[in-house]
Amino acid sequence: MSEAALVRVEDVVKGRPGLTARQIAVTLSGTSGYGEQVRPVCDVLVASARIEKRGAGGPADPYRYYPARIRKHA
Repeated sequence: MSEAALVRVEDVVKGRPGLTARQIAVTLSGTSGYGEQVRPVCDVLVASARIEKRGAGGPADPYRYYPARIRKHA
């Protein structure tokens, strides 16, 4: 997975917090057909703490992506 793909998705999430993978795909490509390609990119960004995933992941509460919260150290 390219860093360019990660940055593109991360930029969309920062600019429009709360989108689903399908909505991110539409923002990037104009079609929802790329939702399956965006989801793994989101997973990498979540695993590296660059974005956050919220929701249960089902039709009633789909995963939505948000910029990572800045954690303050005590």
